[in-house]
Amino acid sequence: MTKKIKKIKSLLQFKLMRIICKYVSKVQLKLIFSFLNYYIGGTLRRLEKNHLFLSAAGIAYSIILSVIPLVLIVFSVLGSIIDVATIEMQVNTVIDSLIPYHDSANYMKHFVLSRIPEVVKYKSLAGGIGLLGLFFTSTWLFSSMRTILNKIYKVDKSKGAFVGLMRDFGMVVLILVFILFSTYILPTVNYFIAFSKEIRLLAPLPKGTIINILIPYISLILMFIMFYLFYTFIPYVKMNYKVPFAAALWATILWEAARLMFEYYVTSFLALNQLYGTFLFFAVVMFWIFYASIVFLVGAEIGQLYRERRDARRGIIWEKE
Repeated sequence: MTKKIKKIKSLLQFKLMRIICKYVSKVQLKLIFSFLNYYIGGTLRRLEKNHLFLSAAGIAYSIILSVIPLVLIVFSVLGSIIDVATIEMQVNTVIDSLIPYHDSANYMKHFVLSRIPEVVKYKSLAGGIGLLGLFFTSTWLFSSMRTILNKIYKVDKSKGAFVGLMRDFGMVVLILVFILFSTYILPTVNYFIAFSKEIRLLAPLPKGTIINILIPYISLILMFIMFYLFYTFIPYVKMNYKVPFAAALWATILWEAARLMFEYYVTSFLALNQLYGTFLFFAVVMFWIFYASIVFLVGAEIGQLYRERRDARRGIIWEKE
């Protein structure tokens, strides 16, 4: 019986290869398998070697600790520059992009939006509390991210504690600038939608249709930029721009794929499980932060694999895994 199964399996593989070879040459097929083995196989091997799941748990824990101080800082800064309505619009967009489960996203939006007026009203106090908390939590978050990325990118050099602390605060400032920049994206989109009425091809489309088309792509672009900035500025190494670009590209793709799968899982299975009850929101957010941390590190590993392959073509040989 076992021999018969093996024979059938071999026959199916042979027929499948014949079908594939009709459309793809053997040389191209060999290149495809080599590409998949290098990146997928290499990533899986490094997941175990670099203990990425444990590292992702550490990053997720640091993110949870730094969320409240960072939100206070952001609202304090934005409240001094733009109006509350624009902040609320940006909060809606960010939460919809980050949290895949709609019920949890709505709960988070209600929780955050109900407190924005108070935070903006007392922005000086909120900013002071946030800055004090961020002084410690940003150090934990970006230090842990830097340690892990340095290991992934095989960086041996280290810098003093003061330099590391200044880099951490520099990353906080960079995040604030990035959030401020992304805040003005939505008004720009609204201007484009208003202007689209003058364009003959777009005029028949309803306003809501144009928004639904643009917002997901804008969210992905902003996510890509954020990943690119992290991969570029956090580790203690200067790399060719193509390396963080490749890492950010794959991290964004994996982020969107994970978001869609996670949303399907939550809506199809988790929401039907009465065991979670009122803890569903917290379960979703905690798991999603952990998954997002894994995606971030997997993107970095793919970037390093690309870096090693690119260097190998230039005669620079890295230590084998």
